[in-house]
Amino acid sequence: MKKTANLALNPQVHVNKFFTLFSILILFLLNTLISFGQSLGVSLDTEAPEVGKKIKVNYIGPLAKAGSKMFAIIYKSSRIDTDIKRILTKLDNNSLSGEIILPDSTSFFVIKIENKNEIDNNNGKGYVFNIFQDSKPLKGTYFNQGYATYLNNNLFKGEVNFDTALELIEKEFQLNPELKEKNFPNYLQTLARVPDKKSEAIQIAKQKFDEIFESGIDERFSVLYAYIIAANKISITDSLITKMATKYPNGSASFNRKFSIFQDVAFKNPDKAKGYYEEIRLLYPSLSIIQRRLLFAEMLWVYAKKYDSKNIESLISEFLENEKTKEAQSYLAFNLNNIAWKFAQNESTLAIAKMFAEKAIEARKNSDTLSIYFGNVLDTYASILYKIGHKEEALSNQRKAIELMNNNDPTINHHFIEYLVANKKIEEAIKISEDYIKGNVSNAKIDSIYKLISKETFITKEASNLTNAKIEASNSYKLFLKKGLTHIDAPDFALKDMSGNLVRLSDFLGKIVIIDFWATWCAPCIKAFPAMQTAMKELENQNVKFLFIDTFESEIKRVEEENSLSQNIEKIIKSRKLENFHILFDSLIENINQTANDYNVTSIPAKIIIDKNGKIRHRSTGFGSSEGLIEELKMLVSLINE
Repeated sequence: MKKTANLALNPQVHVNKFFTLFSILILFLLNTLISFGQSLGVSLDTEAPEVGKKIKVNYIGPLAKAGSKMFAIIYKSSRIDTDIKRILTKLDNNSLSGEIILPDSTSFFVIKIENKNEIDNNNGKGYVFNIFQDSKPLKGTYFNQGYATYLNNNLFKGEVNFDTALELIEKEFQLNPELKEKNFPNYLQTLARVPDKKSEAIQIAKQKFDEIFESGIDERFSVLYAYIIAANKISITDSLITKMATKYPNGSASFNRKFSIFQDVAFKNPDKAKGYYEEIRLLYPSLSIIQRRLLFAEMLWVYAKKYDSKNIESLISEFLENEKTKEAQSYLAFNLNNIAWKFAQNESTLAIAKMFAEKAIEARKNSDTLSIYFGNVLDTYASILYKIGHKEEALSNQRKAIELMNNNDPTINHHFIEYLVANKKIEEAIKISEDYIKGNVSNAKIDSIYKLISKETFITKEASNLTNAKIEASNSYKLFLKKGLTHIDAPDFALKDMSGNLVRLSDFLGKIVIIDFWATWCAPCIKAFPAMQTAMKELENQNVKFLFIDTFESEIKRVEEENSLSQNIEKIIKSRKLENFHILFDSLIENINQTANDYNVTSIPAKIIIDKNGKIRHRSTGFGSSEGLIEELKMLVSLINE
């Protein structure tokens, strides 16, 4: 029997005297699919997928075509991290098929099909498969699926439905009631994300926190309960954690406080960081895996900023003595890759950068060489090789990186084109550049290289080719965006801006409103601001209003204590020479970031586009590239104005 991901398809056949030949043909095609045991979407060759065993995956759908790639998003039982693994496929008879062996740590997985900027995610629901053991659902598989719901949008552009998440978690507890006590804080986190359950979750969290305070039992859960109670209000969180830390000076709450101080010291005064690091190690000899990794990553960056390769190597050796799992190797590779990238920015430390990139590759090889994160590591390594003049090696590694990933990152694509040209592979560079331009995964640098190499090879119509390719890409992406447009009533709000004025969404009826949810601690949010500035200028005559709503400020960790939030925002605006940014402050009502909550914003940066009639037409999260963001906003405004 085949296992098929739950599809949102409920076909109904209406038979009457006008039954047409077309209807008969459709029925014939459906019956043909059924007779051969095939299903639309993603299917497996087993009803009960298990770790460590070969699983055949088959896909039939609109992206079963040349250039499409299949990925498995693997969610770990530890809930510490996820991995995205490329599945090597073959295209045959309009189906895409491949095989995968899941690592032992897998709790559940999602299959994603991509073709550059196109994605089949089962209408937002994802092609989700739970793991089995001895023909029974693996313990924790439904719980982890529910708890990880908040990641759906970021990982496969999926919908985030916390009601469904809660149902999955409760299903797990019915099957395995013994898991409820151990996972109760995480269950409560999910409960708090359901709007009409939030008050209930806060009351339960208060009760649990008080019980821990009196008994000390399960003190490790106290920080999670504090965050639920505070509901994004940092003063309440700090007060609760301080209260618990004072009574239990060697507990998790105390560690949390010490680690926050350590972060501040590492950021402001790196020379003193090692002393705090050693102090924490002495105070808390029995650290959890997560706590050890937090300390390791922070101290690693302290040494990286000082280009202290000797202490970095010592820290890595210490890490490997304590952690020997494949998951640990993956975590190490991630951090080593960041360190290599940091050293690669300085010409005098390229040799050190190369050494750490090679260590990252080795760590990744001990984990999984089909992971797209291995592609990131290879991209860093290739850029270092290119800078030191090893052009052939750079191209070889970049080719592997591109193969592992989905060609949807214009920066990585640019590296590939650049290395092709450096190795005099001009015809290949021209062809792939055209593919990137048509697929809307190009940028200005690729466009520039394409024009130059086309001229050098006496292709006299290069400008026309580029224009036609861009038009083709634009039309394709526009159709993709059009399919995703919604018509949902936008909740009104009344928020104060930097000048203290009250601003309402309803003030802008008759205009298209682009809302950017952001926070001062959010690096991708701020990184996207120059692109937002460009988009504002290019759309200034299109009757468009941009609003930047500052929210989730409970996560601020590195803002100078003496600075107010407004002063910090002004510093961000001034340092980046941003103009006409209309910034609003989200309101806290019963400790809830009200506007973010009303718009179901669970991660930032988040963009919401509202039409002239007050309808939400589009929403997105994350930040990819400046060119992509600008083009997307312009295209969406054009679609909404049609």
